[in-house]
Amino acid sequence: MPAATRVVSPDGVPESKPEKKGQQRVKRWLVKFGVPGASLLAQLALPTMFTAATLVGTGVSKSWVMLWPVVATVLWTTAVTVVATGVLSVVG
Repeated sequence: MPAATRVVSPDGVPESKPEKKGQQRVKRWLVKFGVPGASLLAQLALPTMFTAATLVGTGVSKSWVMLWPVVATVLWTTAVTVVATGVLSVVG
């Protein structure tokens, strides 16, 4: 059963709205690995902008969310560059 978030209707009556599958996945990563781990791992499955928006939506500080996707992008770019350079040196 999906987790529910509390939403208030325009009438002021609380409503229950189920979370989306992607939001549930990011929240599980957030609980399990923290913001750094969620930012690093989420780039394998989701674009950074979706991950950042979901993290902010779960209540994580905006400055923390701005820092870790940048760090994750630098680390992933470095890793891919090192692997590609190694493959090209073997092939060439």
